[in-house]
Amino acid sequence: MTVKNKAPGKRYWRKWNLDYTKRVLSTNPTGDMARALLACWPPRIQQALRGRFSIPGGQS
Repeated sequence: MTVKNKAPGKRYWRKWNLDYTKRVLSTNPTGDMARALLACWPPRIQQALRGRFSIPGGQS
C-alpha cells in the first residue's frame, strides 16, 4: 500500500497568506509590498487590516 501525500488545502494557504500579509504590515506598513499585498484581499479584510495596523486610506 502506498501512502499518498496530499497537498495542503485551500484553507491552509489562505491562512498562510494572511499571516504573511500581517508580518509584512507589522514590519513596514507603508511600503510598496504592504500596499500590494493589501490590495489582494477583499475590502472587508482590507478594512480590518488597515484598522489593526493603523494604515490610512480607503479602498485600494
